[in-house]
Amino acid sequence: MLVGLGLTFVIIYWQQAGMLQVAVRPRDNHYRLALEALWLSTRRLPALAGLVFLQVGTHLLLLAPFMAALAWLYDEWLGVLTPTIYSMYAPVLWYFIGCALPLVIAWIWAASWLYLRWLLALPLVALERCSPLQALKRSVSLTRGWRRSIGAAVLLLLLIIISLPLLITLLFDRLFTPLLWWLPEHNAVLIPAMLSYLLGYVLVTLAITFIGIAANALLSACLYMQLAHQEPRPAAPPEDTNAGRLAWAVELSVLVFAGLQAWWILNSFEIRDNVAVIAHRGSSMVAPENTLAALEQSLLDGAHYIEIDVRLSSDQQVMLYHDRSMARLTGDSREFGELTREQLSQFDVGSWFGDAFQNEAIPGLDEALERVRGKAGLMIDIKPLPGQEQTLANAVIDTLDAESDVRYRCWATSTMPSMAMPTVASPTRC
Repeated sequence: MLVGLGLTFVIIYWQQAGMLQVAVRPRDNHYRLALEALWLSTRRLPALAGLVFLQVGTHLLLLAPFMAALAWLYDEWLGVLTPTIYSMYAPVLWYFIGCALPLVIAWIWAASWLYLRWLLALPLVALERCSPLQALKRSVSLTRGWRRSIGAAVLLLLLIIISLPLLITLLFDRLFTPLLWWLPEHNAVLIPAMLSYLLGYVLVTLAITFIGIAANALLSACLYMQLAHQEPRPAAPPEDTNAGRLAWAVELSVLVFAGLQAWWILNSFEIRDNVAVIAHRGSSMVAPENTLAALEQSLLDGAHYIEIDVRLSSDQQVMLYHDRSMARLTGDSREFGELTREQLSQFDVGSWFGDAFQNEAIPGLDEALERVRGKAGLMIDIKPLPGQEQTLANAVIDTLDAESDVRYRCWATSTMPSMAMPTVASPTRC
């Protein structure tokens, strides 16, 4: 992750260095300017990588103690809960937020304090022959006394960059998305329409992204020229300059190529009507989750697969349950793994859902397999405690092996001639 993050920032710094070269150099010839900016920024790539190591690395080190504190708070307040059930423990969640918010604000202040002091380091490395360490020191010196005004400008630009994609998304949702509902349901119409819709949204988003990156580079260039060279701004381009037909032709060719590629990808998909219905924790919107009642309801609803969660009891039995604690469904504060199968079977995990499910017990995986046998598949989500992963996996496999033996006996019973079979009551349901 650190290597990936470092390479990402190297590419960003390289891009910003090229844009800084474009911003401060004369604009008499756009093609020569672009090639010179690419060459000069590439030559400074080792120094840019060193600057990434110092700047990004320092910010990560600054982040570390705050993340450690947030992790400790999370473990204290929310560690025994899962993200899907925080809404049922609103006071606990608000306690965590109340403790974490000051830490987040403190980190934002510290990171901003450091960022503003090092804001000119990138222009100094990209435009002058400064080493990364020299650039950081000189940036601190140049920004002294100007940090409030620089911070206001950076904050204003950040708000604009963040708000533009939101506004564009809202515009597309209000103006163009309703038009899709009026289209006839034919692939020959829907695929081109969706392609045009998505392509238009992506192109506008990319344009906004480019504008934001360019604006950030231009702001850095202006601050560098003003603070380092006492010039109000980079020189303006001549009035008669333009991008040229060749540049527009290249841009148009790229767009046409991207559109054809997207068209080919969309048409390579096979549109089918076969959909697998998977019941999450059983039919948990109609019956209490991970219970036999939820499994039965899933079968009535026509589910092809039923997703269930399994945990290990203290006597190594595989049981259906989602949470680490018994608190959410039963009000008991004990952890699931502290209780035996017999103790767990005494809990009522259905009354919280509705009176019709009173005394619904926690089933074992063997009971779930028997209930869905031959009617649906199971998707077993394993929920081990730390250090219990292999033990729980082995217990699940043992239960599945036992179920396979039962199913084999059922298959053998059904395929043998009836006259050769003794009249004995079967202990299992096939």
